[in-house]
Amino acid sequence: MINVDICFGRNCYANGAYDILPILNRIIKREGWEDKVKINGSLCMRECSNEKDISIKINGKLIEGITLDNIRLILNTELKKLI
Repeated sequence: MINVDICFGRNCYANGAYDILPILNRIIKREGWEDKVKINGSLCMRECSNEKDISIKINGKLIEGITLDNIRLILNTELKKLI
C-alpha cells in the first residue's frame, strides 16, 4: 500500500491542501489504484520550504514544490514510479 500524507497545517491549508483531495481521488480512481493508494491527512509536518507550497509525503518521502497548478503532474508521476 502506498501512503500519501497531505499536510493540513495552517500554511498548507491556506495554500490549497484541502483542494488536493478531490484531485488525488480522481487520479486514483481514473488509474484504478483504489486498492494501492491510501490518503492520510496530517497535522503540520514542519516541512515548509516555500510559503506557497503544500507539503505532501509519499511513503514518508517529502515531495517538494507542490502547488495546485502542478499537483496532477507531480502526483501522477510520483505514484506511477511506485505502482
